Amino acid sequence: MVSNLNLSLYSGSPPQNSDDDLKISDGPLYCKESIMKILNDLGADSINVVTRRANSHIRKYDLDIDDGVLKLLKLALNSGDYLNSQWCEHGKGNTWSACDAYSVIESKWNEYMYDYLETKWYIKFAIGKAGKLILIVSCHSSDEQE
Repeated sequence: MVSNLNLSLYSGSPPQNSDDDLKISDGPLYCKESIMKILNDLGADSINVVTRRANSHIRKYDLDIDDGVLKLLKLALNSGDYLNSQWCEHGKGNTWSACDAYSVIESKWNEYMYDYLETKWYIKFAIGKAGKLILIVSCHSSDEQE
């Protein structure tokens, strides 16, 4: 039997399969100050998108890592709402991360409408095992189903 690998800083053991209960009750797992320190010290170099779905959504919304994902993550930590913590599979294979999920509203000026448009975003992430990377498992707007 192949054991599942936890790639996150969280010390718990990942579930044996995705049919198990994935929720982690003692969240948030990562303190905001630790995450912000990593983001401020390393910037976009600290971001590692680890799932195909997250990569697909980031491309769909034309987000770059520095001005898009990094900005959304900081906004979520500063003004977003913590939703839950859960084990997230990275895709095929046996790699998992214990993630915190947040939602956040982003307001952007739309020059054609001459008004602000609000988009609700969901972002799910973990701190990597070494404490130097932020593993992005999910990053999508509210019009996407997870």
